[in-house]
Amino acid sequence: MNISFKVKLLTETAKAPEKANEGDLWDLFADNFESPSFKNNEWILEDLEATIYPQSRILVRTGIALELPVRRIIDDWCFFDDSDRLDFDKNYGANKIQAYAVADIRPRSGLALKHGITVLNTPGTIDNSYRKEIGVIIYNAGLEPYTIKKGDKICQMLIRPLYPSSFEIVKDFEDTGRGGYGSTGN
Repeated sequence: MNISFKVKLLTETAKAPEKANEGDLWDLFADNFESPSFKNNEWILEDLEATIYPQSRILVRTGIALELPVRRIIDDWCFFDDSDRLDFDKNYGANKIQAYAVADIRPRSGLALKHGITVLNTPGTIDNSYRKEIGVIIYNAGLEPYTIKKGDKICQMLIRPLYPSSFEIVKDFEDTGRGGYGSTGN
C-alpha cells in the first residue's frame, strides 16, 4: 500500500523530504530556528545555524508543510483469525476500511547516540488536518553544546495509516496475568 501526500515548500531555502535508506522513512531538514526565549513578544529567529546547549531545547523549522490524505479505503487487511474477519466484515464491510494518514516525527539514531540529540515529544504526530509549517522540537540530552546548521538532517518522518477505533466500558475483561511497570521483563 502506498500513501501519497503533498509537500509545500514555504521558503526559498526549504528542502523537500528525502527517502531515508530506500525505506518508508523520510529525512527532514533544518530550515530556520527559534530560540526558546522571547524578545519583544516574538520568538528570536536565527538564520544559518543554532546551538543547542545541554539540557536545552529549540524549535527547528523545516520550511515545509504537508497535505496528508484525509480518508482512504484500504482493501488489504490482516486478520489474526476468522472471528476477527467476521467482526470486521460486520462492522466495516468486506475487506474495506477507511483509514486516515498521520505523520510521525522521530529522532535520528546517529544524532542520539553520538551527540544526545533527540526529538523531545517523540514521536511527534502531525494529523491530516494540519497544514502549517512543520516545526520539530529538538532536545540536547548530551553533555556538550551541539550546533545545527540550515540544511542539516534533523529527524525522520514516517507516514502511516491511522485506523478508526472505538471502545466500550465494561465491568471486567480477560486477565493475562501481566501488568505493572516492568511486566515485560525489563
